[in-house]
Amino acid sequence: MRKQIIRYIGKPLCLFLVLCFLTVDVGIRSAQAGMISTESVLAAQTNHAARSQVVDFFAREDVQQVMMSQGVAADEVAARVASLSDAEIMQIAAELDQLPAGASLGTVVGAVLFIFVVLLITDILGYTKVFTFVQPIR
Repeated sequence: MRKQIIRYIGKPLCLFLVLCFLTVDVGIRSAQAGMISTESVLAAQTNHAARSQVVDFFAREDVQQVMMSQGVAADEVAARVASLSDAEIMQIAAELDQLPAGASLGTVVGAVLFIFVVLLITDILGYTKVFTFVQPIR
């Protein structure tokens, strides 16, 4: 009687375990390692520094006030800056680096308007959807 129970339960259990082991074996992928070039590490650090510079610029109180006067909310600006590509961030950071220390409000407004135009163009082209009043080109 005991042998019959073991055969009755053992055979399906063995088949189930074999199936489990096979699926686990198929799901495992081998790790691949490779060398990372110095240029790629430096580029990543530069991109990170430029992104943090742009985020810090738009987090400033005076910049947020100018953006609010133009009708753009601070959370929209943060979302748009987060969605910018590395090339766009580098271009904006280069513009910010060229601003004189203690720049006048007109310079800040110019930079803000530049960002607004870049964001507006990406909305028109359909890459992003931030401004509700923009209809993308189809």
